[in-house]
Amino acid sequence: MTIEYRLRPVTRFVVTRFESKPDLDNASGIKTLGEYDNAHIAYEVGYALAKAEADRLQLEPGSMDLIYPNQIIEQPVRVQEGLARYDMQREIPAGWPG
Repeated sequence: MTIEYRLRPVTRFVVTRFESKPDLDNASGIKTLGEYDNAHIAYEVGYALAKAEADRLQLEPGSMDLIYPNQIIEQPVRVQEGLARYDMQREIPAGWPG
């Protein structure tokens, strides 16, 4: 009989909402809204939440008062028997700070 213990990396995608209030001495806060196993699902949830808030606040399309989430692209880069490793890439809008 053979018993083996292994450590395996786990990747999760967390949807967060960050808000800054420059008029209140640069006060800011972050809230976790959900955790997902799949980057595509996390993006869809984050986008839907941002869109709903933009509609509620009646923001014009392209307004920088609300920034939509960046899409994450999962690309398999190495496949072994029963395993796949993914590299994460982010699409960052032109002019985005950071």
